[in-house]
Amino acid sequence: MKKILFCSLLLISFICIGCNNNDNSAAIDTEEIDIIEEDSADVGKTANKGKDYLEQGDIEKAIELFNEALKIDDNVDWVHGDLGRAKQEKNDFEGAIECYTKAIELNGKRSVYYSWRADAYGLLGKKDLAQEDRKIAEELHSKGLD
Repeated sequence: MKKILFCSLLLISFICIGCNNNDNSAAIDTEEIDIIEEDSADVGKTANKGKDYLEQGDIEKAIELFNEALKIDDNVDWVHGDLGRAKQEKNDFEGAIECYTKAIELNGKRSVYYSWRADAYGLLGKKDLAQEDRKIAEELHSKGLD
């Protein structure tokens, strides 16, 4: 009888330990989701401050804030696009093209990224590449994908 009681208690202990482990992992998942949401909000806040500085003409501060936002999350297409605009304002056309290209890789359905990159290519005298991007931008725009 003692043996059965001991085995039963042992089994119950294992079940409880398993339940506790599952609860802890669920809590960790929730915490990770909260962190991701906070990071996402931080990216938006930081990048929007960058936009404000860009509109005010403080290009260096805008670039600094866009880069800071991308350190939080490098997969936000519009931040790459805005960083490209800031670099283009500084006449860093190659840098701007890199940013627009990254934005396109992340979201190739926005015509504005192709338009901005076409402008940068044009300013570098790369007429063929500019023309290709303008054509894509027009196609996307005609589909309402600005």
